[in-house]
Amino acid sequence: MTTMLRLRTMLAFGLVAFAAGQAPVMARPDAAIARIAIEGADLSDGDRVPIAVELANRGDSPLSPAPVVLSIDDEPYAEWKPPAQIPPGDSAVWSLVWIATRGSHLVVAVADPLDDVAESDEANNSAFVNVGVEEAGEPSPWPVVLVGGAGLLVGLGAAALVRRVRPPSPDGVRQARRRGHQRTPPPGTRR
Repeated sequence: MTTMLRLRTMLAFGLVAFAAGQAPVMARPDAAIARIAIEGADLSDGDRVPIAVELANRGDSPLSPAPVVLSIDDEPYAEWKPPAQIPPGDSAVWSLVWIATRGSHLVVAVADPLDDVAESDEANNSAFVNVGVEEAGEPSPWPVVLVGGAGLLVGLGAAALVRRVRPPSPDGVRQARRRGHQRTPPPGTRR
């Protein structure tokens, strides 16, 4: 009985809206790729690159799990299906990792690629980003040079400290006097 009452109400609403010159509006979901986020500023060949794809429901009714396909350079890379319905105004995020290869790449995400879901807007089902990946360079020698240089400086500093702590040998005193350096005697002693 209740179902029949709902149908009559919907039919009456549709006829009133049609008579007023407006088409009846049916609540529908709207699968939209809200964003594609690629982490990393300077990507190199072989880097593990985290990618996040956000699937949003911009419609008026829940979005049943619709597949999302990620393609890189027109080649399918991965496919994902949200585990549950997405309520209106909400979204789900898909995270995956891509191993970067040298060159310029077009990363495209498409929601509901086979148009299985009746949506209020089919035009916002895809998004793309361009990604540039540099050739992996040789490792920089600077860390090794800096560590080696720091070790050398520490070694020289320790040697200088040991020379200052150890009293000079009698030969050292004679050599210092020959060079013009006088050793001052402790106070209260005679020369």
